[in-house]
Parts: sequence; structure tokens; C-alpha cells
Amino acid sequence: MSDKSPPEQDGFVTGQLQDGALVLSVTSREIRDAQVSYALRDQMIGLIDEHGSQQVVIDFEPVDFIGSVGLLALLGVRRRLNEAGGRVVICNITGLIREMLSACRLISSDASRAAVFETAATRDEALAMLRG
Repeated sequence: MSDKSPPEQDGFVTGQLQDGALVLSVTSREIRDAQVSYALRDQMIGLIDEHGSQQVVIDFEPVDFIGSVGLLALLGVRRRLNEAGGRVVICNITGLIREMLSACRLISSDASRAAVFETAATRDEALAMLRG
């Protein structure tokens, strides 16, 4: 049985506690410009601070495109969690987004190479990684 709170809608992201982790679900299909990226970062950090969470899943299921400026949102969340000794796993990323994150060396397609972010195929996999 999982502990699951109802999602909170806050602009570009929803936040929901699930299995002891905060699941941040990005709701925007595209993260193209600085205004959206900064708003997304601020909303995600706000939800992390509000819940006091150190275990976070970022679910990109509806996202079709993320521009290079969108990486600022991810790096801002990563920095906040590092300061608190936390952990973040990204899930449900499309092939194109995966290629970009890999090219920027933010994720690894090779287990022998360290990367900034951990990834999982699904939300359930990401939650299992945080539990395990």
C-alpha cells in the first residue's frame, strides 16, 4: 500500500507525495524559453521546500520538447537537493530529450559513466530506485 496525497496544481508542475517521495509532474508540453524555465524551476523548488522533501521524482511524461534553457530548471532543482543531501530521479523522458540530456552529459547511457541525473523509464521505477 502506498501513501499518496492528492496532486497540487501550481502552473507548470504538479506535486504529489507518493511512497515517501515527492513526485513532480511537469504539465507543460514544451519548455522553450527562459520565462517558462525559470517559472518551472521556482515552482518545483517551492514544492520541494513546502513538503520538505529530499527524495524527488521529476516526471516528464507529457513533455515533447525541452530547449537548452530548460536545463536551468533541472539544474536548479538538483542544486537545491544536493544542498539538503537529497536525491532526484528523472522519468518518462522521450528519445529526443534523452539524446539532448546525454549529449550534455547530464544523464548516462553507460552505467560505467557518472552523470548528474539518474533516470528511470517509469514513475514506478523511479520510486523503486529511491526506495532501494
